Order: sequence, then C-alpha cells, then structure tokens
Amino acid sequence: MAQPNELLREGLQPSLAAGPPDFFSEIREFWNFLREELKPFPGRGHAVVRLVVSAVAALLITQTLRIPEPDISAYLIFFIVNEDGVSSVKLGLLAMVGLTIALISAMGVTICFMDAPWFRLPATFLLIGVAVWLSRTFVIFVMGRLMAVILTLYLSMADTIFDPESLTESTLWLWSIVGVSVGVSAVVSVLLEPRPDLLLRAQMAACLASARDSLEALALGRAGQQAEAKALRRQVYAAPLRMRQLLGRWCQQAWPAPQDEVDWDLGIFIVERVLAISAALAASGTAVIDEMTRATVTYLALTVDTLKRAVEERNRGAIQSLEIPSVDELPESIVKAGIVELASTLVECRFVLVPVTMPKESAPAVKAPPLKPWALVPDALTNTGYSHFAIKTTVAILACEIFMNAVDWPGIHTCLATCVVTALATVGAQRQKQLLRLTGVCVGGLMGLASVIYLVPQIDTIVGLTLLVAAGTACCAWVAAGSARSSYAGFQMALAFYIVLLPGFATSIDLTGIRDRFVGILVGVTAMWIFFDHMWHTSSRRQLVDKLIEILSLMAKAPTIISPAMPSAEAEKEATSYRREIYNELAAGRLFLDETKIELTITIQPKTVTGKQLEAVATEVSFAAFLLLALNQKKLRALTSGRLDSIQPVLQQADEALAQSFTDLANAFHQFQERLLMSKDEEVVAISFPHPDLDLTQLPGLDPLGLDLRSVYESLQVSIRRISDLNWIVRSLP
Repeated sequence: MAQPNELLREGLQPSLAAGPPDFFSEIREFWNFLREELKPFPGRGHAVVRLVVSAVAALLITQTLRIPEPDISAYLIFFIVNEDGVSSVKLGLLAMVGLTIALISAMGVTICFMDAPWFRLPATFLLIGVAVWLSRTFVIFVMGRLMAVILTLYLSMADTIFDPESLTESTLWLWSIVGVSVGVSAVVSVLLEPRPDLLLRAQMAACLASARDSLEALALGRAGQQAEAKALRRQVYAAPLRMRQLLGRWCQQAWPAPQDEVDWDLGIFIVERVLAISAALAASGTAVIDEMTRATVTYLALTVDTLKRAVEERNRGAIQSLEIPSVDELPESIVKAGIVELASTLVECRFVLVPVTMPKESAPAVKAPPLKPWALVPDALTNTGYSHFAIKTTVAILACEIFMNAVDWPGIHTCLATCVVTALATVGAQRQKQLLRLTGVCVGGLMGLASVIYLVPQIDTIVGLTLLVAAGTACCAWVAAGSARSSYAGFQMALAFYIVLLPGFATSIDLTGIRDRFVGILVGVTAMWIFFDHMWHTSSRRQLVDKLIEILSLMAKAPTIISPAMPSAEAEKEATSYRREIYNELAAGRLFLDETKIELTITIQPKTVTGKQLEAVATEVSFAAFLLLALNQKKLRALTSGRLDSIQPVLQQADEALAQSFTDLANAFHQFQERLLMSKDEEVVAISFPHPDLDLTQLPGLDPLGLDLRSVYESLQVSIRRISDLNWIVRSLP
C-alpha cells in the first residue's frame, strides 16, 4: 500500500531540480501570489467597512475643528481599528498612555535644552534609543513602537522650528492628532464589531470550499494543481489560527449562542486535516486514471460540499448522516493513501456534535501568572540582542538626521520614521517590510496623483472630498486587511494617498510632498540596510534553522501524549493543547520561511539554496506534524472505546523509537548549527544525520485499528527519512 507521504514525492522532485530560473514561471508565481493575497475571505469586507467609516469620521472631525496633519490622523486609524471592540479600546488607551509619556519626555527636552543643541540632540536620541529598546522588551510592544515614532516626529519638527513656543505648540498638537484617531477607532470598533460565531462558520465553510474545489480538480485532471497546492498550504497555516482566534473571542462573549453545543475545537482540527490532505493530493502531481478512484474522489468532493452547506445552514442532521464512500476496494496507488485518510477524517465529523462537557469537580490547572501590560519580558535585562537592536536603529536614525541636515532637505524627514517602522529583529523581515513599504508608497502615491490631477479640480464641497477619501481608503483597506505577507503595503498605500490628497485644510496640486516622502523612504531604507547588515547581523536563515530544531523537538513529544492510564477528558485536553502548540510553531516557522526567501532573493552573494527547495523541506515537516496529530487522534479514539490499553504494550516500543528519531534529527541540526558558528570561513562542517529504522514487526496488524495505526507509523518512518535526506538544503542556508 502506498504511504501517505508518497503523495508529496513526485510533487517535490521538480522543486529540488537544479537549473536556471524560468522568467515566465516566476511571473506566473508572482501573479498567483497576488491573486491569492487579494481574493476575498470571511471578515475582509467587515474590516474594510470599519476602516472606511473610521477614516471618514476622522477626516470630518479634523476638518471641522481644524486640527493639523489630517493625513496622520487618518493613517493612524489603520493601526488602531480592530475587529474586536474591546481590543481596540485597550489598544487606544495604551496608545494615549505611550503618547503622553513620549510628549512629556519631548517637552522636557525642549524646556531644558532648547538653547543648547549639543545637549538637546543627544538627549533626544537617548530617548529614541530607550523607546526602541522598549518596543522589543515591553509586554505591550506597540506602546514602545508608538513612543519611538512620536519622538522621531518631534526630532523632525525640532529641525525646522527654532522658536520654543512654536515648537511646544506643534508638539502638543500631536496629542490631539492621535486622540482623534483613538477616539474614532474605539467607537467604530465597538459599534461595528462583527459577530465571531458568524465569521467562524464562514471561515470553516470557505476552507471546505477550497478543499472541495481541489478534489474536483484532481478528479477531472485539471491543470494548475501545484499552484492550488501552495494556496491550500497557505490556508493550512493561516486559516486555523484565524478560526481559533474567532473561537476565543466567541467564548469570551455571552451572545449570540452558546459555544458548548458542539466541540468547535475538534471541528477546526477536522477542517485543518481536510485542507492538509487536499493539499497533499494536489501536490502529488499524479493524474487519477482509474475510474473507481476517480469516482471515489468525486464522491468525497460531494461529501465535503455537503459538509460545507451543513456548516453554513447549521444543519446538524446533515452532518450526522454524511455518506462516506467505501475505500477498501480501491486499487493500490499513491492517491489511495490520501483518500483513506480523508474518508477517516470525514467520519470523525460526527464527533463534533458531541457537546463540550467541562467537569465541575476538576481542579483548574495551575498557570503562571500573566505578565502585566507595563512589565518587561523575562529576558529583557539579560538578552543583549535587545540592546543591539536599539543601538542599530538609533545609529541609523542618527545617520539619516546627519544626511538630512547636510543636504538641507527637511522634506525628507520621513527617513527618520522609516528607520523605526521597518526595524525588525531579522534581516529577512526587514527586507520584506521595506519592499512592502516602497511598493505601497508607489501605488498609494499614484492613486493620490491621479486624484489630484483628475478629480480634485472637480471637487468644491466636503461631500466630494469625503467620497474620494472613502473610495481611496477602501482600496488601501482591502490590501491592509489581508495576510501578514502583504498587509503592510496597504498601510503605506494609505499614508502616501493621504499625504498627497490631504496636505492641510485646503486642496492642493503641489506634488512635492510625495516626492520628498519617497526620497525619505529610500534614504531610511538605505540606512537600515547598511547598519543592520554590518552591526550584529541577525540572519533570518539562522532563525529558520533554530525554529526547525524547535519544531522537531516538539514533534518528539507527540508519541507520548496519549497514555492508557489517562482519563479520556484529560487525554483530549492534552491532545488539544499539543495540537495548538504544534500549529503555532508551524505558523511561526512559515513566517521565518517567507522572510528567508525574501532574504535569499535580495542578496548580493550567490544563492546556495532556492525558495522551492526550502518549500520542499517545509512540506515534509508539516506533513510529518499532520501524521503525528492523526496518530494522537486515532489513539484518543482507541482510548475512548477502551481498546488502547490492550495494544499499548506493542505500541510503546514504536513510540519510543519514533520520539528518539525526532530527537536525534533535532540534535543533528543543532550540532551542525553550533559547529558552523565555531568554524572558520570555508571550513567544511561534517555532521552525520540519522536514518531512522523503526521496528514495526510487533505492531498489531489483524484488526482494522491495528492496520490503521501501523500505516501511520510506517508513513512517519518514511517521512522522517525524507527530512533527513533533505538535510543538505538546511545545511546550505547559513
């Protein structure tokens, strides 16, 4: 019988092939990326409406009360508005606290050192450095980042305003500018907060629709399955986290319906499994030739569609009566393993309708006390990386300040804020954010330019300006409401659009503002590029390897999660906790992977590994994690039915060997990382990577449960070997 991970084998081989990149394939890849990032999903429209209403309200208030810098007030809306009203209010209050602290500090510097610039500038840069350090060490890091931005704005004003009274007045206006954004954001978020239960159902339905479309494409043999597999893998990482956040918000509210009517957490896990299996089938690149297999895949697609409609219509009876096709008579193929696992997953949908019962007599688990919002992270005073980060950012701001005054060009003061907002822990993350910033400025500037040239001359009332701002904000908000891979570009589109369109209390056709801003961004990006590459360089590639080691170490714990001695409720709780932990780690690893691909793309040195090769490793690791979760779920079902106790003695040896295999693999990567750091340039680091061989001869194989478990263990063995065989890709990163 073909193993489940064989589904990925043929799909991975082209990714590992060497050769020059195909220009047209890269264009298609980029187009597919844009299409995926800009397509609608549940909740995106709500976010756009909230941002548009907030921006228009802020515009009307600033224009009516003649508060300066209406563009900044509208721009800050994008940072504060949240779909959770309570979170928006908390974030707004924290923003005002950070703003007040920053303004008091800036005013103190002005009062004490206005006539002594040689003391005022060092004092200001010291405050900026402390604020940047707090942006990494504060539990509420947003407060530190906002304080740093406010202080850099004060620094830019102090370069052009030399009268103490005028500087004080301009500084105090910042409180009103931010206050308008905070007040409007809090009110709109509370009034227009979407219902989390509806968004959760819509998100689950959207994921099931994607899986259904993929299965239909597999059955019909449509082209483009590899691109569809990548899109599904992105959903596997992003959608479950989004759904669990919605479930958490729903559980915190008493309306509009009880959450314990079904096991929603299990439902989210089933959607994850359906997506993961569909992605694996699409990545296999194998055409379904056999008529029986094609009919089964088509039937499974119809079943997934029935499940989708049942979730949308809240039809519990339809879920109870789901018809799962028989898969025992299918001919052996690499697709059959995925079909068997998908059918098993759909069977478990009925367990979702079991109400969540929390025993009242059970004592709550002892948890560590939560950190106070104003507290520092535990390693704030011992981790030198935080101070290195603050020093690099402050030096980059100082370099921009010197350059701006040397060329006597105060209009490029945005270079100072660029250094703060693009300062991130790793080089890859900075490159990604800087590219998004430049792209957003170009697109938003063009939107504003077209508006100023063709539309502003036709506008003579506040109504016309309001409609124009609403239309432009909707375009920017649609991008900003997307995933973390592209949302920051929407923020920068909004800022560039507002700077061009809202220069003050009257419309203007002066385009020097956007020109100066763009030059300022280029200067700031260049400064960050220079100093962060040459001072305590922190590579995303090394962070990716460290995260891989953490994930493999976490996987080693999976075989021992479920024990026959555990009560069913406790075992289910442990399995749920582990499932959340492994998916959180995989999501974090995906972010590091994206940053690493950006870092490899924008590098002067020749690339030693490609993004497709990294995707191959990531696919194998994520599939191994999926198999471990499936193994725990099968053990949990066996424990509930009372059958795990009888087969555990023969499973224990395989579990111990499986855990040791993941541990050995993690240790091998860790040893390679350590020796590489201690080695000299061009010195070859030799590490022996394990090739695990689990002893599966003692596993039960007579009843269906034994065969099912043995198939998962065999698949895990092959998956670990695949990860070990691909170690050369990881070793090529540092």
